[in-house]
Amino acid sequence: MNGFETGIVQFSRLDLPLMKVERIIYRNGHRTLREKFRHENAFLIQIELSDGTVSIRDLRHPYIGMLHAPVDRISFRIGFDDLRAFARQSGRPEFTMLRCDAGLQDASLHGLAQALVPTLVTPEQASHLFLEQMGLATLVYVTQTYGSLHFPAHRKGGLSAQQEKLAIKFLVEHLTQAFSLAELASFCSLSKSYFSKAFKQTLGKTPGQWLTEYRVARACDLLGTAQPIAQIALACGFTDQSHMTRVFSDTLQETPAKWRRALAPAQLSIGAPAMQPPERMDGSGENRLAPSTRRHADHARENAREVALIHEPAGIGNFAER
Repeated sequence: MNGFETGIVQFSRLDLPLMKVERIIYRNGHRTLREKFRHENAFLIQIELSDGTVSIRDLRHPYIGMLHAPVDRISFRIGFDDLRAFARQSGRPEFTMLRCDAGLQDASLHGLAQALVPTLVTPEQASHLFLEQMGLATLVYVTQTYGSLHFPAHRKGGLSAQQEKLAIKFLVEHLTQAFSLAELASFCSLSKSYFSKAFKQTLGKTPGQWLTEYRVARACDLLGTAQPIAQIALACGFTDQSHMTRVFSDTLQETPAKWRRALAPAQLSIGAPAMQPPERMDGSGENRLAPSTRRHADHARENAREVALIHEPAGIGNFAER
């Protein structure tokens, strides 16, 4: 197993294109498992293998959870910049966020996770082609299902590939300029009425909705720079900072200023460096599992009856019996 195993927890990990995959099994323990995810500009998608329940967490906001046995869970950790790059390359630059309802069960994502179980046990036997295809399938599925992106099964009744590119090109180039729907349709050599229906058939939203989402996505990119928010608002086609704040908050449930504050400490960890193996520490500080790779001190307090599992931006960084 590519990871570690103790009497309490089994942990394995795997690299897929643009994401890290981790599996945690906690079956017979009688102690509480405390899980802490450190600040990172990434999303964590967790699937319970027992019933397919899905949760999505924005790791720009540090998270601590309490788990009780039995747990058998697979997690996909995907950097926000990697998601944005994938969306742009797929012709969907309007991507902004992943989100799902609490307690949602997803049979399709559950199936993708289950397909990776044998590979997590023996990763050295997996083919590169299989890993690439699984990574691509996961990215397409989560961005479409939880990221409001639309990838049509066919183009009948929609825009052709060339017309889609022209429409997006026009919208991006006119981000800060006024234009009419007739002008946009004409740019694609289509009538206004046909274009409106074809655009929604292809992209899953109206041109106006697409443009609003793209403006917010562009604002997210620029909030990672030192530009004043008022300037970002104008650069993204909003009338002023107040207008941008209203639209941004409606879309992402947080203000541009809060987004920037949450992003700043995590910018250097985008892309997640190579994961390091976790460590188990006893009361004396001895690393029983991997002394050559010890990276963290044991912060255990006496008399605490809790197991801590601390996730670093690069993976799980500390496993301490406390």
